[in-house]
Amino acid sequence: MKKNLYYSILANLFSFVVSALVIIFVPKMLDNASYGYFQLYLFYTSYIGFFHLGLCDGIYLNYGGYDYDQLDTRKVSGQFWILTIFEIILSIILFLIATNIVNEPNRLIAMSCSIINIIIVIPKTFNIYLLQTTNRIKEYAISTIGEKLIYGFSIVALFIYRSDYFSFVIIGDITGKIVSLLISSYYCKNIIFSGTCQFNEVIKETFYNIVPGAKLMLANISSMLIIGIVRFGIEQNWSIETFGEISLSISISNILLTFITAVGVAVFPILKKMKERQAGNMYMMISNILSIVVLGSFLGYYILSIFVKLWIPSYTTSVRYMSLLFPICVFECKMSLLSNTYLKAYRKENILLLINFLSLLLVIFFSVITICFLKNLNLSILSITFVFAVRSVICSILLNQMLSINDYNVVWDVALSALFILFSNLLETGISFVLYSIAIAIFYFFKKENIKQLINLIRKY
Repeated sequence: MKKNLYYSILANLFSFVVSALVIIFVPKMLDNASYGYFQLYLFYTSYIGFFHLGLCDGIYLNYGGYDYDQLDTRKVSGQFWILTIFEIILSIILFLIATNIVNEPNRLIAMSCSIINIIIVIPKTFNIYLLQTTNRIKEYAISTIGEKLIYGFSIVALFIYRSDYFSFVIIGDITGKIVSLLISSYYCKNIIFSGTCQFNEVIKETFYNIVPGAKLMLANISSMLIIGIVRFGIEQNWSIETFGEISLSISISNILLTFITAVGVAVFPILKKMKERQAGNMYMMISNILSIVVLGSFLGYYILSIFVKLWIPSYTTSVRYMSLLFPICVFECKMSLLSNTYLKAYRKENILLLINFLSLLLVIFFSVITICFLKNLNLSILSITFVFAVRSVICSILLNQMLSINDYNVVWDVALSALFILFSNLLETGISFVLYSIAIAIFYFFKKENIKQLINLIRKY
């Protein structure tokens, strides 16, 4: 597990660096409107995972714990090609629809490039999930690093040559994904190009994976829509510049999730083979570590707020939005690494879907009130954090019962997040920093034994 964890963290370190480059340089290069259209492209692209219909998620669930050489290569190959052909046909249909209903040129560019992503990202995702679920983390890491290197170089080149058109950034993103598809296909070549078995057997295996995978896919889509519904409402009711400012705040707030996802990728195959008591102990350890690290990282908001004001002064209003969104980090980190990973490992995808669906209904309710009736941008953004907090509390209670443990970190998560929002929005920056530092010091005092364990763990590794 240690080696896989290193590979996974290395891959996501590259993702972190590239995300940082995008945050630092892209809004600096582009004007506010162009940056808004770039964020619109990223917004559209984030939902194309819906188009694999749950097949990739089903493979992740059903083949979890398998070794790579245990897979039925002909059945898997057949599923890959059925999925790829389906995505090509779907992309052509969507492109024809887009060209007929979208009149604004920049919006059409963003949408068309998102459609191109379908025929690249979905097959790539199929390969990546195969590598992850069979514990080939090294190969997954190389594929991810290849993608991020290309994208990162394109951002740096764009900054050097002072280009100010958002489509060039999109081309760099797409090129990186093509490289990742080629690398992952090379590592899976003995499966992809092994030939397929009879068509009816492939269809049967495809539906065997789609049925549970669709539930997990819908759970993931529902989770993404918690932010997506609010972002869509903002995009429809406010300017593209405002949409870009809020998207920048979300990007900065979520950057820590890159590292957390890295650990989750390595942990899932282990959990599939782990006894319940061991899984409970690991849950407690990870929950303590996440609360200690992420709640402490909120102090970084004050540094980031100064950076944004000095580096990209036209996005100063993003600082206010960022203070409302920053606590999402702790709740989504817990959801990504603990709740999602454990519920998937214990095949509780129905529960995961239900929780995310109810959360989605809650955010729709708040969006209608705050966006349609009150027209209050701050309240609509705050509703995202509130729903994430509610979902985190529900999952924590559920997993405490399921694993027979007593993890009360969610209480600290909610309390310190609420204090952070209050301090950063009602007080001057300096006073807010001091008061939150005192609050986190009190938390660390109560967690001093867990901090010692974390330090020992770091020394061990």
